[in-house]
Amino acid sequence: MKKNHFQYTYWQNIIDGKESVTIDTTEVSSQVLLDHWKYIFNYYYVIKEEVKAERMEKRFKEADIIHNLTYTQNLTKSLYKKNLEIVKNKIIDFFTTILKNSDKLRKSEASVPLKVISIVYSLDDNSEFYLCAQPSSTFYADKLATYVKEFQLRHEFEIDIYKIESEIYNEFNITVGEYSDEYTNYTYDLFSQLLFDCWKVAKKNTDSPILGTLEYGSGGIDYDLDTGESIHFHIEDHYKNKGIFIEKDVDL
Repeated sequence: MKKNHFQYTYWQNIIDGKESVTIDTTEVSSQVLLDHWKYIFNYYYVIKEEVKAERMEKRFKEADIIHNLTYTQNLTKSLYKKNLEIVKNKIIDFFTTILKNSDKLRKSEASVPLKVISIVYSLDDNSEFYLCAQPSSTFYADKLATYVKEFQLRHEFEIDIYKIESEIYNEFNITVGEYSDEYTNYTYDLFSQLLFDCWKVAKKNTDSPILGTLEYGSGGIDYDLDTGESIHFHIEDHYKNKGIFIEKDVDL
């Protein structure tokens, strides 16, 4: 569909709250959508209008609508940001607990002081995440590490984005076919930024000297939690380049 820029500007103004619209909720059949109405009402209106505009096109094909829609992906990203906003304080409390009790991560016989911990995370698209804290394996031997149950956090996001997305498609009779929304375009970047922000608050609240790295559970680029920088080379070299020397366990 050839985009009408005036139309899209108007729709975007609705999303941004610069224009107001009235929607009769009696026309909404999905209880899931109604339960989350305060988060989605503006997107509901705009997606409905976008679908209507698609179906008025001369060369309209029902199977093409799912690929041409602009605002469904904008909606899922908006809901994802809301999920992160909801869980932010929980993560700050989690990091604060870790920093206040970081000595629990090492056995009593460990002679080298703990200066760097790793926050390992896994992220299941838009549905849940897992975090755990451990001594950085770059500097500290695993045999001197201890398991701390409260230093793990598993959380299922409050808003079921996939369910809402599916209900939107059903509400407007949109043929989905083989289409799959690509959540990873934004989920990892936004989630990592949230962790940087929460770590910064927890560090300020505790005045802790502990340094942190962020590691994805199945590999990939690591991050410096304190600066938000990606670590493209060895973590030890990363700190050395900053003038920070970290003492290592002798048997590493």
